[in-house]
Amino acid sequence: FWLKCKVTCCLTRCARAPTAMLRNIQRLRFNGLAPYARAFGSSPAADVCILLGGENKPGVVNSLLKDVVSPNGGNVGRTRMARVGGDFAVIARVLLPRDKLDSLKSDLSTTFPDYVTGVREIQTAQPAQTTATLNFSFVGPDSFQILEKITGALLEKNADLLNVTSESSPGSHVGYDIFDTMISCALPPGTDRLKVYEEIEDIASEMGLACTLED
Repeated sequence: FWLKCKVTCCLTRCARAPTAMLRNIQRLRFNGLAPYARAFGSSPAADVCILLGGENKPGVVNSLLKDVVSPNGGNVGRTRMARVGGDFAVIARVLLPRDKLDSLKSDLSTTFPDYVTGVREIQTAQPAQTTATLNFSFVGPDSFQILEKITGALLEKNADLLNVTSESSPGSHVGYDIFDTMISCALPPGTDRLKVYEEIEDIASEMGLACTLED
């Protein structure tokens, strides 16, 4: 009898859980969006990209959000952050009331006086055309103009760079520094993907780099 009661109770809870969870999600969703709906309701929205770069130290991101974005009614969307050497860089897409745009710019420069800063309004994007994407991996001896030559060759193909990361690390075991980079790009419609890869591979080979086409 007791076992039957426990099983019945568990099944009842499981049946009720999705409904209760959905109610909680809906309540959080609408309560969370309400302040933004009110803020943007009184002013057209501005869609901007914030740039910030300077000394890497604790609290940079929190200060950007607490002292710059939030006081101006902003909401952060897509972000990219990276540390290079002793510096730290942030790119953040922010939606805010348009009448707060000048205040945002002022707060950004005041909060980070020793940093490189910028605010650029994002223009309405044109509908994307179907493109082919290539993801390259290069590794080999470090030398001058590697990225310049590779990106120059991609530019000749009207390729749009989507992401570039690179590292140069000591290679004492082989007698030279090792350069390692990943490049992702989108090609115009109708471009021969294989032909582009072969041409880039030839350029990489001339510089002693192994070039691999990633998935």
